[in-house]
Amino acid sequence: MIERALHILWKIEQGHLPQAVVVGLFSAGDSIQSALNAAGLDGLDVNTRGVLALPMYALSAFELGRIGPKLPLF
Repeated sequence: MIERALHILWKIEQGHLPQAVVVGLFSAGDSIQSALNAAGLDGLDVNTRGVLALPMYALSAFELGRIGPKLPLF
């Protein structure tokens, strides 16, 4: 999963995919809206912009170190 997530982030950053907001979910009980709020994006209209939420709680410490600094991406 981590390689695919990093690839998607790279594609967004390079402009090869439509701009999307990418945030992390830090527990299984988190909602996408709570992740947006934590990233300071509580006013984002999710009807006009795509949102991708990554399950950070499912990643190892090594994987978190690779992807964590890239989030949130908007």
